[in-house]
This record gives sequence, structure tokens and C-alpha cells, in this order.
Amino acid sequence: MDPYSLELPPYLNDTSADSAIELLRAKLLQLKRIVRSGNRTTPERKRYGRLYQRYQLLTGQTDLAHPHPAVTEMPSEPGSDIYFDSTYYYPFQEYRLLYHKPFIAPLRTLSYQRRPQHPFAEQGIVYFLYSSQHAVCNETDRYVKQTLFYTSRAKRLSPSVSIALVTNCHLPRELFRMVDVVVPIAPEDLIPFSGQNQFTTRMIYNAFPPFQTSLVLDTHTNWCSGGDPEEAFALFRASDVDLAFSTRVVNRWVTSGFAVLYRYNARTFDYWQRVTKFNNHYRIHGDDQYGMRVIATDLLRRNQLRFRWLSNNWFFALHGVNQRGEFIGSADCYRASVLVNGRIRFIHAGIYGQCELMNRGSSKQRVRAQFAPGSCAFSKKSVPQLVFSQKKMEELVRPFSPPRYNWTLLDQEDPDALFWFADKGFI
Repeated sequence: MDPYSLELPPYLNDTSADSAIELLRAKLLQLKRIVRSGNRTTPERKRYGRLYQRYQLLTGQTDLAHPHPAVTEMPSEPGSDIYFDSTYYYPFQEYRLLYHKPFIAPLRTLSYQRRPQHPFAEQGIVYFLYSSQHAVCNETDRYVKQTLFYTSRAKRLSPSVSIALVTNCHLPRELFRMVDVVVPIAPEDLIPFSGQNQFTTRMIYNAFPPFQTSLVLDTHTNWCSGGDPEEAFALFRASDVDLAFSTRVVNRWVTSGFAVLYRYNARTFDYWQRVTKFNNHYRIHGDDQYGMRVIATDLLRRNQLRFRWLSNNWFFALHGVNQRGEFIGSADCYRASVLVNGRIRFIHAGIYGQCELMNRGSSKQRVRAQFAPGSCAFSKKSVPQLVFSQKKMEELVRPFSPPRYNWTLLDQEDPDALFWFADKGFI
């Protein structure tokens, strides 16, 4: 399957957006003449400001007469006019007069956007919290509560790290004040989907990140200690890597999408646009990881992307395992992790005490996996625990099969390195 041979789906190939921009430009020129003539009213002046702002953000251009300059940097000073006017784009107007934090990114309908936007800041964490259904996403939603819990912990551990929230939810005031950037999701960027999770909107907005270097995390990712995000950004920025994410299985390519680290440049912009195009063409909206894998494989083959696997020490997760010992997302016989060999930094869906379990004493320097019982009835009752050998894993899951770990796989991997598996032939 060659993603480059795909025709653009109508969703991404509609030229009506360009026509709309030209109409907007014409209206702006008309209003500009009215404003400059002195025969202006307050509503006309406000309308001109809002329309000009929308034109600038849709096109990256500031000159109406000569519409081809380079993209200009968006002002991020909270007291600037764009801050106050930008709430015009945010659907929940009661926050208009709340504090100068967060900065609300005034973006609109990115699915038709064909050129990059300028990021608002150098680096930060990006969370996604949105609903594609008609139901209201508000403070009673369990994902909103979950985001509030994990964001609160993250800010306690690393208060200086910027956090952006890409959302269409009605945020509780506590969460709204806690994040640094809010990126409102336009209704036009929500893909109709009857499944539980719709990921294509996430792919659309990954192409327009608020940060030059972004660590995109699932909202229920537990931070184990302060200083880890700062170190991850420093290591990544010192490399020449464009895009990195972790692998779910340690001896083959299976994308694990809960943590994605990338720098914003022409290559990653093209990457996310192609993932969006791929998902829309094949209507794969319930899974982000398959399209990410297909497009990354193709771009790597063409030498158009610099990619590395993230270390599982840095980004750790338990995965569903079936009775045959296979890692499958929907499996619930038991849960197990891939192998790790150092201190754990971030844990996907990490519950209370899991950081302490994984980083206990001298254990954190040993090659290990974690086991947690599931729906299967095992020969002996067990609890979540660390596993240091294949024999022990076999005992825990009997009479079922354990994962087929290669316990020498990490012998040459640096426990503190951000990237792994450069010499394993995975890419």
C-alpha cells in the first residue's frame, strides 16, 4: 500500500476554503476603507479586528494588498489585543474576563489548512480532551475529571513546564486556570464516528502544535518525578530527530501512541497531514497508531523523516495480553509491560503507587517487567508485581502462556537514554 498514490479525499481537497479566504480578504479591504475614511462605528471596528485576525490565522499572512509574506509569529503576551479577542473563538464565553491565563489560541477549521501555523512557545506538553458525540463534554465527564487529576499532579511536579489543552469541552475553572494554552477544536474538525474514541481530530491538530517541540501525552499519563519533562526536552532538542514514539512490543514494530515527541518542521507537518489523509481515505478513525506506523514507514523509506524509538524507561505502559501471551489492546487475560532496565519516568494510565513499585530501591536498575492479573483464573492467586525472569512470568500466568521476552535485548541499551534500538534493525 503506497500512501503517496492516494487521491486526496474530499474532506482535505475541497477548494471552497480558498474561495472563502478570498471572500474574506475582499470584505476586509472593504471594511478597511470604511475604517480609514473616518466613518466608522464601534461594531465595524470590532468586526474588522476579528475578521483580520481570522484572515491572518487562516493564511499566515498580514498584508491584504500583497498576500504572500512569510508566516509571522503570533503575539503571546496575555495583555495583547489578540488575547482578549481570541476568546471570540472559544465557545464558552464566561471565561472572557477570567485572568490572563491561559492563552487561548484563536485557530479555526484546521482540516482545510494547507500551510503550517507558527507555534506560540518553544516547548511544552500537549493534551487532547474532546468529544465527537453530541453529548456535552463538561466537568461531569470522567475524562475531564481524569485530566484535572493528572494535570494537577504534573503541575505540582514540574510547575514551569507549559501544558496545552486541545479541547472542545466545557472546562472546570480549576483546570482552565491550570493549563497554559487552550487550543479550541472547531466543530468542522470533528469527524463523525460511532465508535468510542475518534483519533483523526488529534492527527489534524498535531500538524498545528502550539509548541516548537511538543510532547503529546494521553491525559491519563502519570509523571513519576519532577524534572523529567525538562530533561526529555533537552535530550530531544540536542538530537537531530524529527519524530519519536515508543514500541509496544520489543522485537517488532507496533506503535504505542500514548507518548509522541516531535519538533515542528516541514517534515513533521507533512507527516501529520499524510496521517490525516490516510485515516480519512480509509476511514480509520478509531485507531491513530496504524496510520502513524504506515506513513512513518513510508517516509523513512524515502529518507524524508528522521525517526527514533523512545526508551520504554521514559514512557512505560502495561498492555493487555491474551491467553496465548500476545500483546493485544483488547485482551484482558492479564496485563504485562515490555522489558525495562532503568528508572521509569512516565507511566500510561499509572495508578497510585505504580511509580513507587517500578522504581523501588535497587530494582530500578535491573531488567524487569511488570505483571498485573486480569480476567483469567490462574493456578495461584497473585497481585501486581515486578518480574525478573521468564520462569517467574510463566509461574504467574500458569496455565496460560507468558509473553515471549528476550531477556538479553536491553544489554546494550543505556538506562537513561531517551532513544533505544538504533542497532536492532526495527527501522
